[in-house]
Amino acid sequence: MKKLLQIKQLLTILFATTILFACTKQVDTTTMPQNVKLDATSFVNAGLMHNTNLDLIFKEIKLKKTNRMLKSLVNTTFSAGLADLSKSNALNLARLTSVDQIKNDSNTPVYLKRTLENNLNAVFQDNPLTQHNNLYTDNVSNQFTAEQLVYINELNAIISDNDNDNDIKSLQTRITNIETKIYQSSLTQTQQAALYIITNTAKSSLIYWNQNVDAWIGLVNETSLISSPITHEPINTFAIKTNNSGFSWKRVARSDVAGAVGGVAAWGVGALIGGPVTLTACGVSVGTWAAGCSAYEAIMQLW
Repeated sequence: MKKLLQIKQLLTILFATTILFACTKQVDTTTMPQNVKLDATSFVNAGLMHNTNLDLIFKEIKLKKTNRMLKSLVNTTFSAGLADLSKSNALNLARLTSVDQIKNDSNTPVYLKRTLENNLNAVFQDNPLTQHNNLYTDNVSNQFTAEQLVYINELNAIISDNDNDNDIKSLQTRITNIETKIYQSSLTQTQQAALYIITNTAKSSLIYWNQNVDAWIGLVNETSLISSPITHEPINTFAIKTNNSGFSWKRVARSDVAGAVGGVAAWGVGALIGGPVTLTACGVSVGTWAAGCSAYEAIMQLW
């Protein structure tokens, strides 16, 4: 059964990756001058793959917990708490699913898979993705220029909980405005590409959590678990910003974006010069890695 689920998950990822490669505009940074302007929409694959992989992580956790619930109902000799899925179990399941996603990505170089897997394990061991209220650590910041960091910091201000903007359309527009600034800047193609992968992850992440707040809350609420599916229906505003315990979905989205910043840094500028296939692969890889970071933050807040 487990092997069948792994095969199904792999096929889902392969299908999604194929569609993303087919639908994503190809950008070749090896043949065009580095001062040519890039279109932010050419990098939507990063955000789309992020959402696809979050769907898979959610389904794995939901399946595990649902099976425990059904088993406890059928066999009354089990303790009443058997249906509960502990935080540590949920974290481990999310981590293993995320690691599998990284390993199954045929477009990421082997050496980079090892780096991303090690980085992901570090995140699940409570090593911080960020420092000084930024979207990056001091180490990661060294992979970006001062001008790139200006735009990353502007993005941080948008997705942080420091303001009262919880309208999905407003948040998307504000991120698009940053992309316009990037387009109008003097950044090279590779520098633009790095930022567009991050901004597209941010857009998709905010949309995902806007649409799926209730579904993830259902993971810790047995009465709503089975009736809370992942959805892709649009919602005008965030259904829930915080609950009584201070749970913040914008903070979960922020972890996504911090993961995207770290993922782009892991690829490095050299990899981004590799042409259209490499750029698309980088977007897919970063989206996959960021989803794991997001799942970690969600579980840490939920349980």
